[in-house]
Amino acid sequence: MKKMILVLVCSLGLASLSFAQYGHDDNHYGDSRERLVRSHEVAGREYQVRIINRDIDLKILAVQHDWSLRRHQKKIAIRALENERRRELMRVREQDRHGDRDGFRDRDYR
Repeated sequence: MKKMILVLVCSLGLASLSFAQYGHDDNHYGDSRERLVRSHEVAGREYQVRIINRDIDLKILAVQHDWSLRRHQKKIAIRALENERRRELMRVREQDRHGDRDGFRDRDYR
């Protein structure tokens, strides 16, 4: 009789464990995939911003150290480079806002 109760308790425990594992549906994994994709997109956007800033900063340094330009010409060139930086950063933000990443719209990763 004791063995029968022990077997019954063990089988109920195993059954409850198997149902507990069954509770993880595909939606849970789909959400984590979407989160992973979104984190890569954010990292990609941050990388683009860093590249743009680095390139413009190098161009500004080159203008600042160009001895052939007068002070006023340097100011104009630096202002143009700052405007270029602003336009490029705005382009990256607009791509992100409208979902146009790598030329694709509204990708479905599920």
